[in-house]
Amino acid sequence: MGIMLWGIILWLEEQSKMRLLLTTLMILAASTIHKSSLVGFLPLIAAWINRPKLIFLSAIIGCPLLFLFGQSAAQFLGELSQVEDYMSYGMSSFYDTAEKPTSFIYLMLLFYGVGLIRIKGIERENDFVKLSFALFAIAISIISFIQVDPSLLRLIAYFSLWGVIYLPNAIDRLGERTIKAVLCAMILIVIVGRSVLSPPVYKFYWEQMQLHERYG
Repeated sequence: MGIMLWGIILWLEEQSKMRLLLTTLMILAASTIHKSSLVGFLPLIAAWINRPKLIFLSAIIGCPLLFLFGQSAAQFLGELSQVEDYMSYGMSSFYDTAEKPTSFIYLMLLFYGVGLIRIKGIERENDFVKLSFALFAIAISIISFIQVDPSLLRLIAYFSLWGVIYLPNAIDRLGERTIKAVLCAMILIVIVGRSVLSPPVYKFYWEQMQLHERYG
């Protein structure tokens, strides 16, 4: 992910004619470590289209559709990859039996709603902010994939990571200082409170830990 992100940053910052070649080589290099890095070409397409508002608003349609057809979409992507490990996506028993990560989904949708309030005029922002809005919308569109198979979180992470740029800029666009301060406080309370009330089970590598049955 680090190599892929470096390539995308080169695309945004580099002004020479070599930037496409450099970025392509970086993404291909990352794919030798993990093939999922090839989704790094999607941010390039989003940057090239340069329609952040359109892409951001498209998640309003894309998100519900993939909640309805996410399992079929995951199976299609797995078969498209022609990699045996990925071809099992959408067939996991986790889809039917495990508790769904609804709190994470609700949180992501809340963050999307913040940007939705003041999306107008996003085209006037710098390239990093525009791309972060577009890519966070992609994360929202495919958020239902974690209900299909938990390991698909890595695919969502390639896009949700841009929330680091997206969310503070989305809040900043609200204008009123008091509203921004209250919203920031609420988001911090939700994030920290969730970790405090239901801390994740953690063990060091030298300790034994009971894993989920899907790892059996």
